[in-house]
Amino acid sequence: TYVFGKELDFMIVEPEIAEHYANLNGLADLQEVLSEELTEELAERDLLYESESGKACGIQLAESTFVKEYGIEIENPVFCMVNNSEKKEKVEQIISWIVSR
Repeated sequence: TYVFGKELDFMIVEPEIAEHYANLNGLADLQEVLSEELTEELAERDLLYESESGKACGIQLAESTFVKEYGIEIENPVFCMVNNSEKKEKVEQIISWIVSR
């Protein structure tokens, strides 16, 4: 409900949940939102999470310091941006901060 009601901008979820919302077109394609430079960096570091349809709908956080610092207990957390978020300009800044940790 929060995803489609514009109440939520970003989520950290299990891959199965990311896949569910990606199939409902609920997640933004990060390749369309992020700069080419950051997208390439994420791809090179094997951090882009692609849905079964090939949409880059998140970044994988499992090995990140961010997960350890903030006590995220999801086994394979994926950071996703909700498709109808009005804060698309912030996602690059947030992802850059997360992966630099």
